[in-house]
Amino acid sequence: MRIGADIGGSAVKLVCADDNNRILSRRRYATDGDLAHFERELSLLLNRQSLDGISITVSGVGSKMLEKRKADYNVRYISEFEAFGRGAQILSGRENALVVSMGTGTAFVMAHGDVYEHIGGSGIGGGALCGLSLLTTGVADIYNIKDMTALGDTTKVDLTVGDISVGDTGLAADLTAANFGKASLDDDNNDIAAGLANMIYQSVGVMAAFALKGTDLDTVVFVGAMSEFPVGAQMMKNVGDLHGYSFIMPAGGAFAGALGCASAAG
Repeated sequence: MRIGADIGGSAVKLVCADDNNRILSRRRYATDGDLAHFERELSLLLNRQSLDGISITVSGVGSKMLEKRKADYNVRYISEFEAFGRGAQILSGRENALVVSMGTGTAFVMAHGDVYEHIGGSGIGGGALCGLSLLTTGVADIYNIKDMTALGDTTKVDLTVGDISVGDTGLAADLTAANFGKASLDDDNNDIAAGLANMIYQSVGVMAAFALKGTDLDTVVFVGAMSEFPVGAQMMKNVGDLHGYSFIMPAGGAFAGALGCASAAG
């Protein structure tokens, strides 16, 4: 039994996995910096009251919170880039890929076997989606926004190639020409939310495609909280198809960092 924790800026993810990296149980809650809360969640994860003698591998911006418990149980730290890189490899079955973690922000890591190279990042991610949604629709909760995007229609707010062209341009008519290029103050909130998600997925997807140029890789694996949006997989697939790359959003991507930590415990 291996325990991994990804203590991020917005959420804490906990995973208990076996030696074959199969997830036995998992927990998630909003980051609050409360060590007692963390240990309650850990007890629920393991279905036991006592945490004596456990070993846990952690990553993420809040992982130093566990410094206070180093004398009580064994804590091992790994970089968040290795953590979500490992997790993405396990979830996707791809050893060599560009791994993109779309959480509060977005990070890009080249994964080659057990080598994980952080090549950069972007402030465009879940945090931007929530902030822009708050300003435009009044809704900031990520789960409510996810539901709204499933009901929205991006063509109501985005200008497409078909909207501005006549005849064959060599590009698909439904290709986005300008995000929010035909938005109005009367747009439905669901359409706005879908347009915001589309803008963020397309922006990150294009950055990922450009990052693959000149490499021997042809696959991008997207993980993190925004990989859970039902609309995200298709939006990313469209970008991947346009650039000739395989874009994958494996199930369970929000727990990739925690699973990667657990896998590193062996």
